[in-house]
Amino acid sequence: MRKTRLNLVLAILGVSAILIPAGCGNATAAIPNVGDKAPDFTLESIDGQKISLSHFKGKNVLIVFTAVHCVQCEKQLPYIDAASSQAGNNLAVLNVYREDPATRVKKHVQEKQLTRYPALPDPQDKVAALYGLPPKAAPVNIIISADGIIVNKHAGPFERQEDINTWIK
Repeated sequence: MRKTRLNLVLAILGVSAILIPAGCGNATAAIPNVGDKAPDFTLESIDGQKISLSHFKGKNVLIVFTAVHCVQCEKQLPYIDAASSQAGNNLAVLNVYREDPATRVKKHVQEKQLTRYPALPDPQDKVAALYGLPPKAAPVNIIISADGIIVNKHAGPFERQEDINTWIK
């Protein structure tokens, strides 16, 4: 049942990756899939730091597409924390807050004490669009290998430690 649901979600993401660019008129960039090079991006953290994906070359990266209102995003945090602790310096976690302004993200992060990973507001949702994600989908977890290749796109929260451990080595 669980595998079927995951396959359905991945199929929907795949169809979205085909249909979304087709409706954009002048979109020229292909939507990256598992096995493709991850597109670089730069966002400003709530602390005012410019953070780029390329800064983490040589490390595995988990990009968590999240939102301040996303309860499921918070429920997966213990699994992400455990994977991060286990991986040590070999894993960077980046929280990209979809469609939330910096002031709202900063307030949320401070209230919930979610300060372990960089909080990157993306109020125009540009990074999610770059990765071909459907609007308002959260959480979506994208795992990128140390050599910059997309290893997995996981729509929905990690619900067990094994879910994340199988993709982060």
